[in-house]
Amino acid sequence: SLKPDARVKWIASWVRQNMAPNGKWNDRRLIIFTEYQDTRLWLQNRLLELLDDLDPERHVASLTGITSPEDRERIKFAFNCNPAENPLRFLICTDAAREGINLQKDFDAVIHYDLSWNPTRHEQREGRVDRYGQETKKVRVLTYYGTDNQIDGVVLDVLLRKHRTIRSSLGISV
Repeated sequence: SLKPDARVKWIASWVRQNMAPNGKWNDRRLIIFTEYQDTRLWLQNRLLELLDDLDPERHVASLTGITSPEDRERIKFAFNCNPAENPLRFLICTDAAREGINLQKDFDAVIHYDLSWNPTRHEQREGRVDRYGQETKKVRVLTYYGTDNQIDGVVLDVLLRKHRTIRSSLGISV
């Protein structure tokens, strides 16, 4: 479907409330992870539609496995600039960005749009923001899952089971 679903509408609402209150962008930044390139593209297009009055096209970047090394460096540089110096406010990416990019300077929120079967992937995604040098006291993380979606339920059960196994075996949480 090309229409925004409830998750996309919620993200657009969250962006408006937390990143553009009163219709004007603030200095907050958000990273949204998807599992697949097609989902990333669909999500980006739906958000552009829902936020078009804020001119989000200037404020959105994406990073995937097919992003060239030059573009990857340009995106990393842009997001590590002071928000007042660069208009980029949110990054929509696949798991290609879960390693090798440090975004703790101005990012304080991560949304897992898709669940990964591996809890370590979630931890790696969050590690782009929640790491040494993070200046905010609270990093917000939202993991989306559908209570009426059988696949999400199965994946969530697997994630929780793996989490418990890792915690009991190693004594650490992921």
